[in-house]
Amino acid sequence: MRCNAQPQLYRTSDVALGSRGAGPVPVESRPWDWLLAGALVASAARRGAAGLRTLRYRANLSRQRRYEVTSTEIP
Repeated sequence: MRCNAQPQLYRTSDVALGSRGAGPVPVESRPWDWLLAGALVASAARRGAAGLRTLRYRANLSRQRRYEVTSTEIP
């Protein structure tokens, strides 16, 4: 027995806003779909860059020399 069910496609704005569309994505898309997709991509890029900055900071911390002094060396 084969199932010929097609996967459901939803608009970006419908998925991001938590609503299910009336059906598959039509050929034309609404302008705010592109705006929302661009905003989500920009947010992902910003979060990825922040994550890389954190990783670089941690790597640089481990490369630095440890400065240890004894109590007699403190003036």
